[in-house]
Amino acid sequence: MNGPETSRSTGSYEAQDQGLLTLFAELKDGLLKLLHQELSLAHVEIERRTKGVGQAIKGLSKGVTVTAISGIVTALAGANLIVQLFVAFNFPEWVGWAFLMTLGLLALFIGQSMCQSATLALREESSAEGPLIASLKEDKEWLENKLK
Repeated sequence: MNGPETSRSTGSYEAQDQGLLTLFAELKDGLLKLLHQELSLAHVEIERRTKGVGQAIKGLSKGVTVTAISGIVTALAGANLIVQLFVAFNFPEWVGWAFLMTLGLLALFIGQSMCQSATLALREESSAEGPLIASLKEDKEWLENKLK
């Protein structure tokens, strides 16, 4: 009697094993599909963020160019005016140029501060973690915990 019961229970175990194998295969396929979708969404998010940073850099460079050109024109006109005023009030010409040099250095310091501020803002924007990347990290941690 032990013979038929053993073969019946073995067949039952094989059916259960096949069911588990099928279940694991479906789970694997589902996880792979989910991972593929998450990566596709991450790709779209990264493209969007890169495009935004690129547009910010383009706008920044245009603004810097216009500011630099207008600064040069204004500085030349101002230099001429200041030197003429100093000469008109009988100051030596070097005093007018020293005054202009001081103003130029002040403007240079202000411009450098503005560029550093813009660079910091771009750096923060490019390194900021979007919700999709955070979700991928959470998924990775969850999966690692489940596999332990």
